This record gives sequence, structure tokens and C-alpha cells, in this order.
Amino acid sequence: FNDLPIIAMTANAMPEDRVKVLNAGMNDHIAKPLIFKDFLVKMARWVTPSGLYKASITKTKQANQERLEIPQLDGIDTKTGLVIAMDNKALYRRLLVHFSNNQNDFSNQFQSALKSNDLTAASRAAHTLKGSAGSIGAQAVAEAAAKVESACQAKASDKELEALLSLLDTKLKPVINAIKLAELDSELPSSQTINAEVDKEKAGQLLRQLNELLADNDADAIEVAAELSILVIGTSHQALFEHIRVFINKYKYDVAYEMLQTLASDMKITL
Repeated sequence: FNDLPIIAMTANAMPEDRVKVLNAGMNDHIAKPLIFKDFLVKMARWVTPSGLYKASITKTKQANQERLEIPQLDGIDTKTGLVIAMDNKALYRRLLVHFSNNQNDFSNQFQSALKSNDLTAASRAAHTLKGSAGSIGAQAVAEAAAKVESACQAKASDKELEALLSLLDTKLKPVINAIKLAELDSELPSSQTINAEVDKEKAGQLLRQLNELLADNDADAIEVAAELSILVIGTSHQALFEHIRVFINKYKYDVAYEMLQTLASDMKITL
């Protein structure tokens, strides 16, 4: 396999993670959440196409997309966030709102895990925050969360964890406040109830299964997503789930995970 390039793709994006990958004999390192332009640049270093092809371009109506604005938000690189959301403004706004709603209480959740001496739960919470923040372009929050996660895994002292958590709070709170003040959900279309013909019990089972697979970065998510896609055909949820499948198929599990929470909420299904 001397001529076969091996590239790591992982949510572990710290410099030392890249060093480990290279020391293990791999050729390069791609961190998640994926920035597609950077992804292609790194792939181009190692892969030479056997031939050229002409890609067809399909134009679609995007009137609603054009009227939706993405304001400047403290602590968030919205240009990067839009790239991750494939320039889908409505989707990006929903991801921002979902981030604000779900990470608003992070500090209390993390503290509760520490008081219970559950470093695994604390580390998982920090890992989820790291991925979610990266998915919306809140890089400073993602980096601070990564340090907290690493400290949990290293079984750092309570004093060190408290200091890192305090630093994380100074990065996270302005982001949460900026999203709330922007009222980004005010112009989004209201969610509709699930189509009566859909087997809601079956959909719930698949959604929960998919949720766990995405949280574990498990590639089996692709097969479960394909099965779930059949159930939502013709419903008001089909468009959103098609976006989720795009991210799953591109191994953007952190983004897909966040979007799945929104879909479950729209479908009134508890994960």
C-alpha cells in the first residue's frame, strides 16, 4: 500500500491529533466539521482524477432563501457557518436557533455531571458542544470546548476543570445572547405536523436509532437514514430530511446530528 494515500477524517481537531495521525503513518488529516473547500484542497494533494468530466448545473427557485438575512453575530463566523450549511440560509438559521436552545444550559449540565463524578458524561457534553459550535462557525467556543473535553479525558483536577469551564463560559454566553437577540426564528416557516399516513411509531424508532449512530459517528447512519427517508416521502418533513441525508452521506455527522434534533422537534418525537 505504499502508493495508497491514507487520510484521517475525525472530529479530533487539535494539533496533537494531527501529529498522532501522521506518526501512525497516515498522509494527511481532515478535521470535522468539514469545510468543503478545504476538504477538496487536501484531497487534491493526494488524489489525481483518471479523467475530467463536465458537471451539470441545476438552477432552482430560491426566493425564500434570498429574503432571509444572516446578520453579523458576536463570536460567530457566519461565512464559515453558511459554507458548512451549503449556503442554505434557512437551514443555517435553524441550526443557529437550535444551538442557542440546546446549549443555553451547558454549564449547569456540565457541573451536574462533575458533581456526580461522571467524567464520561461531562466529556460527552463538551464533545457535543465542540461539534455543534464548529458546525455554526463559533470556532472560539469549539476550541474552548475541545480543551474542556481533553481535560475530562485526562482526568484533570476539579480546579483545572473549573478554570477551563469559566473560560468556555466567556466564549459561549456572548454567542447564545447574540443568537437570541437576532430573533432568527421569526421569519422561518412554521413547522407542520407529521403526515397522518406516516407510521409515527416506526419513524420514532428510526429517528432514535439514527440519533445514537450520529452521536457515535457511526457510518451505519447511512443505512438507517435511507430507511427513514422512505417514511417521510410526501410529508412536510421530506425537504429537511433530504438535507440531513446530504450531510450524513458526506460524513458531516455533527451537522446532521444538530439538524436531526430540529426534525424530531418538528415531528413531535422525543429522542
